[in-house]
Amino acid sequence: MSVLIPTIPTNTESIYFGGRLDLIEQPDVSMHHEILTLYLNFNMLQHINVDFFPANIQHVNLSRNEITSMGVPSVWPDTIESLNLDYNYIHSIDHVMHWSERLRELSLDDNSLDSLPNTFPRSLETISVINCNLKKLYVLPSTLKNLRATYNFINTVGILPYELQYANFAHNMLRSSAIFRHRLPPNLKVLQLDHNCISWLPSTFPDSLETLNVSNNNLTEFKCMIPPRLKLLVLNNNRIREFQPLWPSPMQQIITVYIRNNCITSNLLELQRTIRGITIYQGDNWNQVIHGFYAKMIQYAFIRYTLKKGIRSWARIARLREELFAMAMHPDRVGQFEDVPSWGIKS
Repeated sequence: MSVLIPTIPTNTESIYFGGRLDLIEQPDVSMHHEILTLYLNFNMLQHINVDFFPANIQHVNLSRNEITSMGVPSVWPDTIESLNLDYNYIHSIDHVMHWSERLRELSLDDNSLDSLPNTFPRSLETISVINCNLKKLYVLPSTLKNLRATYNFINTVGILPYELQYANFAHNMLRSSAIFRHRLPPNLKVLQLDHNCISWLPSTFPDSLETLNVSNNNLTEFKCMIPPRLKLLVLNNNRIREFQPLWPSPMQQIITVYIRNNCITSNLLELQRTIRGITIYQGDNWNQVIHGFYAKMIQYAFIRYTLKKGIRSWARIARLREELFAMAMHPDRVGQFEDVPSWGIKS
């Protein structure tokens, strides 16, 4: 069954076949050389025929169809600059032998990809693979500037591209040894690592960094050198007890720090009075007066208790003390600290 194509005005650069038209066959618009942008999103297409594309096509939107891996062409026209394949049923693109040599932006969000191919065009600047099934990111194009890889299962990362400026790895399974094993790109501006398994940070970051988000991780201290261009630092929902950064001098930017719901007993607002240009939000941390009193009670009780017990009971007693500290300091977070063997608390 052929697809009825409406009359296309002369010199039209963009044509829209999207909007839930329920197309099951791709329209043939190959004769319309003036078309640069083609929308085929929100349909029921399963296979893509590149011979039906206009000869000068630059931007193609194929999101929200029913395209499978077999329906992805192995050879793409060299005129394409941006390609959107979001919300389909693609589990692999390893069979693609030739991407467009002009491809700058590739979006594959909400597919079932378990890996990315080792070769991409050298023109590629942006890759988006949000909410896929990726576990590893080894080889990425050296020209890549923007990487969006949130909501995956990534636990292994190779050397990040030298030109990378924006990297979002939120909601993955990254540990410090994976993401910080290699030096970060020198031009990196935004690094988002919230909701991972980060337990420590490197002592230095690229001078270009403007945003660092490591909230909802396993950090117990922050003693990093603050990059001179940093504007936003987010450390919420960790277990930080020591916040001792090395501030740039002189301060070049106004820095906002979010360090809520951690294990800090001191009042960090003193920093705002001693260092100009810093705004700190430190709510829901330990209160030095009330919770500090309970902490001393717990420590004292366990000193007396452990004197009566043998070495075999030490591990169980230490764990019980950790749980009591969690109860005393953050009643609403009880049960979220089990994977931490020790907070380094001295009896």
